[in-house]
Amino acid sequence: MAFFHSTVNDFDFDDEVDSFVATEFDGVQHQVLLRCPAFIRLLRVSMALPALTPLFQFRVLLDASWDDFRTVVWTLRPIFGRNETALAQIWTALQDPGFAKEISPWSVVFRDLACQSIRIVKGGYNGAVPIEMLGYWLEWGRYVRSSPLCSELLCELRGFVPRDDSQYGIASETEVHDVLKWFESLPDAPQDELLRWVRYLPRSSRSEQDFAFEARWTSWKGLAWYRV
Repeated sequence: MAFFHSTVNDFDFDDEVDSFVATEFDGVQHQVLLRCPAFIRLLRVSMALPALTPLFQFRVLLDASWDDFRTVVWTLRPIFGRNETALAQIWTALQDPGFAKEISPWSVVFRDLACQSIRIVKGGYNGAVPIEMLGYWLEWGRYVRSSPLCSELLCELRGFVPRDDSQYGIASETEVHDVLKWFESLPDAPQDELLRWVRYLPRSSRSEQDFAFEARWTSWKGLAWYRV
């Protein structure tokens, strides 16, 4: 499993893809979709996380067991072996928003990441999960901003009070900014929550906040596959 994870982290998603017409890939694509749809979800999550996210933390964010990982590997071994070229073709295909869109759509991937990352941060605060689980891979605000409105996510946010987690490599102010942007994008945003989250940002003008905190979002949105 570490092989698949390291390969996706090494792949440059900034590369533009001119076309995706590869006869030899058609068979691989067909086998992957029929035999292991869980692989598509695994890859989408890996693409959505910051580069070099450790494997253990990746697994927890995926909300998967080691047995789940082993099942994926056993299913895919006859298809890929250790062929990085075939894997790179899959990464490339996933940059197409229409590829396997019925299997773990991006909206579902980000919703799950948002809810799970907030649960992990809460667990780190109350001692329910090891403090080592807190780190730069928990870009919970970006995951929220990339998610559709859903009651589960709203519930997680209502019970969440963020802290200054810079010691763990989490840019808390940037995460809060992205949550605010998400609330502002909702047609009927709960005003009590919106006002509560505003209090977590330092006092400054909106233009100053956007200048300070919007760079990461702009960078991710610049990727061809990041369509939310």
